[in-house]
Amino acid sequence: MTRRSGVTLIEVLVAIFVMGIGMLALLTLFPIGILTMRQAIQDDRAASSGAAAASVAKMRISPSVFDKWLTQADADYAQNQQTLAPATTEIPSYALFLDNFGRLQYAGTAFGDWVGGQGNGVRRLIFPFPTVAGNAKFDAIYWQMSPDDVDFDKNGAPLQLAANVFERNSAYSWAYLIRRPLQGKTNVVELSVVVFNERPLALTSVAQSGETAYNAVFNPAANSVTLTWGGPTDIAVTPPPLAVGGWILDTTPLLVPDPANPGKTKSGPSHARFYRVVSLTQTGSNSLDVEVQSPLKGFPLPPPNPAPAVPGLYPGIVVIIEGVAEVFEKGPVQWQNP
Repeated sequence: MTRRSGVTLIEVLVAIFVMGIGMLALLTLFPIGILTMRQAIQDDRAASSGAAAASVAKMRISPSVFDKWLTQADADYAQNQQTLAPATTEIPSYALFLDNFGRLQYAGTAFGDWVGGQGNGVRRLIFPFPTVAGNAKFDAIYWQMSPDDVDFDKNGAPLQLAANVFERNSAYSWAYLIRRPLQGKTNVVELSVVVFNERPLALTSVAQSGETAYNAVFNPAANSVTLTWGGPTDIAVTPPPLAVGGWILDTTPLLVPDPANPGKTKSGPSHARFYRVVSLTQTGSNSLDVEVQSPLKGFPLPPPNPAPAVPGLYPGIVVIIEGVAEVFEKGPVQWQNP
C-alpha cells in the first residue's frame, strides 16, 4: 500500500498566512472603491449643479438687474467706503455673493450682509432681484438648490411646502459670485458658481457656524497664503477647517482715492477670488501655509495701497466657507438680455 505524507502544521499556517494577505488586499479594494465612487458622485452632481446654476444665471441676470444689486449694496456699505462707480469709470465693480441660504441663516447678523461677517469685502444679497416679500425661502428652493431628490410620503406622493412648491432633500445647493471686470462695460460680468455639498439648508433665521475670516499674508512668488489665528490682532481664534482639495476666498479690499476728499482714500472693490488648496504646511502653533492651485491674482496692489512692509508679501483677509464642493468660473460672460 502506498503511503502519502500529510500536510504539516507549518505548511498549513504558511498557507493561511498567504491567503490572509490576499484577502486583506482584496478587502482594501472595497473602502477604496466606496471612496472613489463617492467622489465620482460628488463630481458628477457638482458639475450638474454648476451647469444648472449657470443656465439659471443667464436667464435671471441682466445689466439692469446687476445695477439694482450694486445700488442696493452701495446703500448698505459703510460711510468710509467708495460709492457706486459711474458707468464710465474703468475700474472693477464691487463683488456680490448671491446666496439665499446664507442670507436666511445669518439674518440679523453681520454675516447676513457680508461674507465672513467683516463689514467689507464681498456683499451677500438675495437672488433673484427683486424678490417678492415673504418669498425668500421659496426663491432659494427654486433657484439655488439641485432640482433632484424630491421627498415623497409613504403613499408615494411628493411632499409640498406650498402649492406647486415641492419639498426636496437635496445635498447640493449653490451661490453666485459676480462682478463686472470693468464697471464701464455694463453687459460683461465675471460669474463664478459656488456649489455646496451637505451645506445646512435652513430656511429660517438660524445662525450657523460655517464661515470664518482669517488674517492672511499672500506670497505670489510661492503661490501660497499664510493664515494666522489666536493672536492679539488676529480675526479668528481657532485653526482653519481646511483640507487638501478645499477652497479659500480672498476678500482683501483695495484702497481707492476718495474723490470728495483729495489725498484721502476709501475701501473699494475686493479681490473676491476663490482658490483651491493643494497642500497645507503647519508653520507654527497658530500659523498655516496654504499652497493654492491657481496663480494668485491682484498683486502687486495698485496705488494708493501702501507698499508691503516685507517685499513680495501682501497682508489681506481670507474667508473659509465650509461645505464648498466645487467652484466653476464661468466668466467673463456677455449678457444678451437688456
